[in-house]
Amino acid sequence: MSCGVVDPPLKAWALAKPDVLVIEYHTWWPFVGDPFYQANEAEARDRVFYYNIVTLPSIQFDGTHSPPLLDPASYESLYQQRKALASSALIEFGGSYDASTRSGEVTATVTTESSLPGDWRLRIAIIESSIDLPAPNGILTHDDIFRRFVPDHQGTAIRLSGPLLDPVVVTRVFQLDSSWEVSNIKLVALLQQEDSHEIEQNVQIGIDELVPVEPTTWGSIKASFR
Repeated sequence: MSCGVVDPPLKAWALAKPDVLVIEYHTWWPFVGDPFYQANEAEARDRVFYYNIVTLPSIQFDGTHSPPLLDPASYESLYQQRKALASSALIEFGGSYDASTRSGEVTATVTTESSLPGDWRLRIAIIESSIDLPAPNGILTHDDIFRRFVPDHQGTAIRLSGPLLDPVVVTRVFQLDSSWEVSNIKLVALLQQEDSHEIEQNVQIGIDELVPVEPTTWGSIKASFR
């Protein structure tokens, strides 16, 4: 399950739900100059229009379902409803990371139990948590902050309909900004129906869970030619 832009009660509620994946998008209002919005204005603005966000805070569970704000009981109720629905798809997520270049590669393998017609997109995003920054709304530490999509907000169009479908494999390279704290970075994969915006499945992985790329020394390079 995934949920979008958060308010303080939802933040506390989500932290107690390890199976809930959160992505927090920031906007250009009501606080002009929000640094999280300014860090990636184009993609953050795109998500605002994509989800038709007109008031803040705004919450989207699984891309389409909006519970009443500031009401943890409503979050729990919707969570239980969504959790009871079996997903028709599985995403396996993994990859590698090179600390020397702050770059890596992730591979998502999508497997479906049956044919799923429609326009499906696999979106991969980078999020960062544990960012200490006092905000005008009183929040001091920010979690699950959207940083960027890989490769972009359009995602990768994949076909999930037809007979005898094989698993769909999507591999993408990524680069971390020098200002991001690596230990607080996660990569998120979302399988989303483009017309309805419904998220069928999602998964996340931390940088420390990726296979480290061992640095290559000149000595080992020379040895390989002997």
